[in-house]
Amino acid sequence: MSAPVPVHVQTMVIGTLFYGIAVGTSFYGIFSGISRLNPKNQFVMGTIIFCNIMLVLEVGGYLWQSLGRGNGACVYGNYTQNISYHLCMIAFNVFILYKACVITLKNKWVVLAAGVCLLTRVVFGLGDMATSHGYIDTPTGECLWSFSSTILFGYMGADVFADLFGTVVTISSVWVFKETSFSKVLMAENVTRSAVSLLQAVVYVWASQTDTVFMFANGVQMCIISYLLNSEFWWADTRHAAFNETRNNALEEGKEKSFVELKEVNRNGRAF
Repeated sequence: MSAPVPVHVQTMVIGTLFYGIAVGTSFYGIFSGISRLNPKNQFVMGTIIFCNIMLVLEVGGYLWQSLGRGNGACVYGNYTQNISYHLCMIAFNVFILYKACVITLKNKWVVLAAGVCLLTRVVFGLGDMATSHGYIDTPTGECLWSFSSTILFGYMGADVFADLFGTVVTISSVWVFKETSFSKVLMAENVTRSAVSLLQAVVYVWASQTDTVFMFANGVQMCIISYLLNSEFWWADTRHAAFNETRNNALEEGKEKSFVELKEVNRNGRAF
């Protein structure tokens, strides 16, 4: 294997920088999730911990294929990176869709639609894992990634749709209480996440057209995903404070009965 070309080295350094930030955030998420783990939130905390572990493994695969020598490092490093990437993103989708189901008090139609969204993501993820592979580019000695653009558009589209679905469901569910602090926090959380997710998805798809750009774009994506996922700990504390404020306002105004539905959402919401 010959020495990497300058452009490859530059993108590898940039990608490694963003992956390093993502790993640091993921370790924070793993330890925070473990410290907050209890019988009421074990599903969501377990999902967050699992997603963070997969992200760390993805970075390990990236370093293996980037710094390793020979075809084996390229092939198996890329397989490790790709499999852990899809497992991480599927877990991230589970996290988002589960929250949407909880907010609607597990409405059967929302649960069914969430299941279809998740199944679609799993199918495209499996398709990519089965057809994509790493290989050594003979003229340059670079370790490159061969993949189907159609499948990439499929799983990225599934990720974006799941996120937007979660946001639409959340906003429509709490809109009637839109003046309350609790509802405002829920809407702000989902709109912010969806906007950032959509932007990174567009950049990721654009970057996939060029091998060298794609390398660090993946690192940027994982950095963003790790921040979005682990911002849940901050949002959870913010939701709790907003719920208490909304409850106190309802009691002061004698509107406790109109607060019952939001109270139930919060009770279920303690699971996230």
